[in-house]
Amino acid sequence: MSDSQENSIVTDEMRAHIGRSSEPVTYDVTARDIARFAAAIGDDNPAYVNEASAGETDSGGVIAPPTFLRSLVPGESREPFPEPFAHVLDAGSRYRFLRPARAGDRIKVTRTLKDLFVKS
Repeated sequence: MSDSQENSIVTDEMRAHIGRSSEPVTYDVTARDIARFAAAIGDDNPAYVNEASAGETDSGGVIAPPTFLRSLVPGESREPFPEPFAHVLDAGSRYRFLRPARAGDRIKVTRTLKDLFVKS
C-alpha cells in the first residue's frame, strides 16, 4: 500500500464494496410516467407526449426523454456502504442506450460501485 493510500479517506472496508451491486428494482414504464417526466423537465417535444405526432417520427411512437432513466431509482445496497460523509455526490454515471424507453417497457435498475478515488 502506498503512503497516499495509507492516508486516504478511502478505506479497505470501502474498497471491499467495489463491484457490488444493489438489489434490482423493476419498473413498468407508462405513457403517463413519460408525459409527467417531460412536463417536469419542461420539454414539450411531441415525441414524449403525443402519440399521433410521435407516430410520424423514426421512433414510431411516444418515447421517453433520455434523462427519464435517472428517475428510476435502484434498490438498496445489499450491505450498507461505510459512508464517512454527511452527503453523497454522484461523481459520474454511465448509461448505455440501446433504444429509447417506451410505454410498456419493463426496466430493471441496479447500482454498482465501479471505483473509489480521491479527487483534488
